Order: sequence, then C-alpha cells, then structure tokens
Amino acid sequence: MIKLSVHSDGSCSVAERKIITLPDGYNGHTMRFYAKPIAIEVNLIRLQCAEVGKEWMSKLWPKWYLEKYSV
Repeated sequence: MIKLSVHSDGSCSVAERKIITLPDGYNGHTMRFYAKPIAIEVNLIRLQCAEVGKEWMSKLWPKWYLEKYSV
C-alpha cells in the first residue's frame, strides 16, 4: 500500500511515502517502514512503521544497512 502525500499546492508525491520491508530485529519476521526518515541522528536513521495500527512505532537503522539492503 502506498499513501499519497498531498502538498499545500494540491500536488501529490508518491515517492515521499514509499514503503520498504525490513527485518523487525526480534524474531526473524519483517515489517514495513516508510522509506522517508523521520529523524537522522549521526549514523542512524529513524523510520516510521507503515504497518496498519502500528504507525506509532519507529526504529533506528544504521545508514549503511539501508544503503546496502533497501534497494
């Protein structure tokens, strides 16, 4: 599922809400996260969860991991 981001001028951007699938880091399952970071901290990127009902969750990922595996 891709959500559209509507700007003040009425244009929409799908790229801003691109969703990537990454391991959850706990039990080998995967979770979907929005590709656009909500925060960048030194060598870490914080992504918001895109799973329905779990949008309040976020996760820190090393920049090198995302550059290597989220192509």
